[in-house]
Amino acid sequence: QINLTVGGVQTLSRHVVAASRDYFAYASVMSVQIFRRSDFRLVKLLTPPGSGLKGITGLCWNPLDETKLATCHASGEIFIFDVETEQIDAEHKGASLASSVLCISWSGVWPDQSLIAFVLKDDRTV
Repeated sequence: QINLTVGGVQTLSRHVVAASRDYFAYASVMSVQIFRRSDFRLVKLLTPPGSGLKGITGLCWNPLDETKLATCHASGEIFIFDVETEQIDAEHKGASLASSVLCISWSGVWPDQSLIAFVLKDDRTV
């Protein structure tokens, strides 16, 4: 069986694949494709606002809640999606960062599961 996915090979970053217990996600140029690990079926397609122009540079799952997925962008923006509803739960606009966000990681320590660290193009870690 052949499955077709949204085109646009991601070349901006190597941090564009992430896995949780039941799912894995891949960021193409224009969207985040979420697949079920048990049968490799595409189950969700998330499109961050303006993602085709801003470039998705990284993504990561919340290690304690796999319904939450964070994406970071060359524009400095960060979005946290609720994968079940396909809606954005939170966002951070990049104007205060003045740099591209290269990769992102979510704290797996309870109760600090809302903490996210990211690395900027100018080598700052926030």
